Amino acid sequence: MNDFNEVRAFGARVSVNRTSDQTEIGSFWTYDGAPKLGVPPRLCNQIVRVIALQQSNSLEDNARLFALVNYVMSDAGIVVWGSKYDYSLWRPIVGIRQITTSNVVDHNWQPLGAPTNGIGDNFIQEFLSYVSGHATFGSAVFYVLWRFYDADDISFEF
Repeated sequence: MNDFNEVRAFGARVSVNRTSDQTEIGSFWTYDGAPKLGVPPRLCNQIVRVIALQQSNSLEDNARLFALVNYVMSDAGIVVWGSKYDYSLWRPIVGIRQITTSNVVDHNWQPLGAPTNGIGDNFIQEFLSYVSGHATFGSAVFYVLWRFYDADDISFEF
């Protein structure tokens, strides 16, 4: 119940427990639709582009790098979405609104959610939460970058 209560307290759309830094971190990890970012494959390609320019890649290097990056994201997406439905772990909004093992059901609880493109309100993903798609795409891409450049300490400004 400690984890449940922590998510309920810190993950609420309006939380007196969450700091502004925690809100920013939470929004960063739920950035689908944020202006100039978008979904993980788009963001990953933007980061790879910055690194490729910084590394002064040749045209051939870029063709190979972007092919590898997008191929691995394709595989990662297939695996992670399959795993989501194998584990079938609900999102906090479902548990907090429907939990039956406690008397803390809150049918009106709203999560912080994911930032939109600035036009609408935050939204709530309709698919299962575990395994993290964002983490899976990111780790797959950065593994390719590590192997491609034979370095795991490339810094970049984004």
